[in-house]
Amino acid sequence: MRITVAMWVIALLGLASVAHAQPASGTIYLEGGATLSHQSGDSGTVHETYVSAPGGTTLGWLVGGGVGIGRRASVAVEFSSTGTMAATESSRYFTTYEESRRDRFLIAGVRFSLSASDALVFEPVVGLAITFAEASSQAIYTDPFSPRPADVKVTHDLSPGVGPAFGLDVCLGGGRVAVVPGVRIIRSAISSGRYDDSNASPDVDISSIYPGGYPAWTTRASVLARVGF
Repeated sequence: MRITVAMWVIALLGLASVAHAQPASGTIYLEGGATLSHQSGDSGTVHETYVSAPGGTTLGWLVGGGVGIGRRASVAVEFSSTGTMAATESSRYFTTYEESRRDRFLIAGVRFSLSASDALVFEPVVGLAITFAEASSQAIYTDPFSPRPADVKVTHDLSPGVGPAFGLDVCLGGGRVAVVPGVRIIRSAISSGRYDDSNASPDVDISSIYPGGYPAWTTRASVLARVGF
């Protein structure tokens, strides 16, 4: 993971150095708003032979900001969260798993500005995303001939994931306040973690926690309000 991070940092520094060749504008902006994220995976009540990571489409939020490093570029940072993805997965041996999951993303990158008019700017974005996954699971037993209580809910301790993020924003408004719809594609795969948060739990491959699969990508739409200074 360290090699991947280093490669993306070098790439972002290269993009920033190219953008910095433009005359400095010194613009600072803050933004925030609502998101709609989608990940592949189960939602609702399904049957799965092997436990899968839940997915679906959820409402979330985003806050961020940036600093201009040239007339046509800025360094941007954003922090966002999906909503809670949940699934009830009936499996073998009269066992049903209640699965829930939520991802939070810290993305740093370079935003380029391509002006179509004074009130319309297209903004391609490329960056590095760190995914912080929160997940839990609870086994419920439904054998009518051998009833037993449900297990205690387990909180998985998943390792952060690192990957590329890219997309496009459209800045609408020519003053200090603008509305900014946008889209992102984020590599949000998690490679490993611990089944629970106890110190005795070993670090294992993500397929040991979710043998039925774990989504690798997140697609996200957003509508933000931006204020420039």
